[in-house]
Amino acid sequence: AASGARFVLLTAAIIQPVLAADLRGISFDWSAGPADDAPTEPTFRTKTFTGDARGLRPLAPVHLLSVENPAGDLDITWKRRTRIGGDSWAGEDVPLGEAYERYRVEIWENAALIRREEATAPAFIYTAAMIAADFPGGRPPVTIKVAQISDAVGPGAWGEVGV
Repeated sequence: AASGARFVLLTAAIIQPVLAADLRGISFDWSAGPADDAPTEPTFRTKTFTGDARGLRPLAPVHLLSVENPAGDLDITWKRRTRIGGDSWAGEDVPLGEAYERYRVEIWENAALIRREEATAPAFIYTAAMIAADFPGGRPPVTIKVAQISDAVGPGAWGEVGV
């Protein structure tokens, strides 16, 4: 459709190409145009596309919460989301959608990565000892980022909370 078109009609003829996972990160030139025209016609457009398996990446965790307990630890919790079977409201939590439950937890100060850990449940304790080791002069404001890890494609999208 021309730039500024009010809408583009997508029908069942438009399908998502199926790419093998090992083609992730490789650039391809894709051409599209009217079915009645040859690909060499000026009505065809070519665009370079690099598959990143976005449809397989876990969604970002949500409802990140950090609470400092009396011992000086930061108790960090979150809710996972799923791409598989997550439409039902019947259960207490959505299905895992991965072979194992794993998360990458990162502690950032400004643009610097301070600490990277892994968790096997939707919770992590950033202990007072860790905080003291990372910030001997006292903890400044930090950003805590969490991503669910997929065995197929690695970390998904990041959820974050400032503390």
